[in-house]
Amino acid sequence: MKSTSQQQRKRIWGFTLAEVAVVAFVSSIAVVGLGTMYGRSVTGLKIQDRHLDMQRQLRLAIELIKHDVRLAGFMATPNSSADQSVCPQPADILRAVILQEGEGDIFDGSSNPNISPVSLILFGDFSGGRTYTTSNITGNSVQLVADADLPQTEAEWEDVFKTNRYLKITTNEQFDMIVPITSATFSTKRIEVQAGTMPRVSPPQMCGVEGFGTGYHVNVVNFIRFRIMRSPVPGSDDEDLVLVREELDKAGTDPIENTRLIVAKDIVDMQFYDFFFDDDLTGTDPELSYFPTIDSATGGGLAPKDRLGISPLAKPEDLRAITVKLTARTPTEDPDVFHTKRDGLHSPIKTYDLDADSTSAARCISAATRIQLRSLTAKNLKPGGGGP
Repeated sequence: MKSTSQQQRKRIWGFTLAEVAVVAFVSSIAVVGLGTMYGRSVTGLKIQDRHLDMQRQLRLAIELIKHDVRLAGFMATPNSSADQSVCPQPADILRAVILQEGEGDIFDGSSNPNISPVSLILFGDFSGGRTYTTSNITGNSVQLVADADLPQTEAEWEDVFKTNRYLKITTNEQFDMIVPITSATFSTKRIEVQAGTMPRVSPPQMCGVEGFGTGYHVNVVNFIRFRIMRSPVPGSDDEDLVLVREELDKAGTDPIENTRLIVAKDIVDMQFYDFFFDDDLTGTDPELSYFPTIDSATGGGLAPKDRLGISPLAKPEDLRAITVKLTARTPTEDPDVFHTKRDGLHSPIKTYDLDADSTSAARCISAATRIQLRSLTAKNLKPGGGGP
């Protein structure tokens, strides 16, 4: 028979009710803590994913804008009204860079004040700099040499020689005739241009077609535009803003159907600043002027919005560098983020309000890059120099 002390030792190996309660309480705290940590980790990962997605959107958009801005004026003209090599003068003034304020959509301006996206219009050769050769020019008809340089399929042909574009014909005297395309036939490799736009050489006037117009170099130029607009995708909400790239008509005003490309989604602002213009008139000694914002001016001179606008005084040919900044938002509001309204047109955009009835807001990040206008710099079009 076991002794009483042995029985007591067996009894103390168990747990009392108080001990079980303490263990349960501590375990519940640990479980709650782990759950909180897990929830915060998931939230952090979601925020990180959203930031990475915004960065991807901004990076792709910035790279495309940079690529096209560098082509502004490429194998075209910086400003047809000031370019002595362009003849005859086109009916519409052709400018390499145009900035237009108030041409971008916004959502709920009362909740998101001081946001006014600027649109960017560019003119140049955006088809890769492909050139073709004429076999003859008769009246308003341009016959191209059927060689390997031409588009090889009808679909490719129609994608290049569109009726909203111009044909730039460089003569042997290095004059540029930039004439509107009215039709193009793949089977005959013939392009019709607007009537009355193809003068003949008549000395001493050397501008125009000489002889049969054989051996002239030809390329295609046109207008494109970047702007922020409400998403054109069916079923989109009013707050769904996207950055689009679209071709414009010959006047550079209206978009052409089926040319619109959505570059990036959830882009809420596009601004331009840090402008550098070359004010030298000789074409030999650069004299750079700096303007920090689109509406700034020094010494009574024109502000960038005037130099890069559509007024008769616009001088985009003097632009040498420009900075573009895009701002993107998260797809949805973050309940942990309080909305801070933008306090000025050039201030950072920290948040974007998608629901005026809520105190939360979508997070925003911005990206910017400075772009050199290589084609305009190379052309160096000045009143005191340049031209043929």
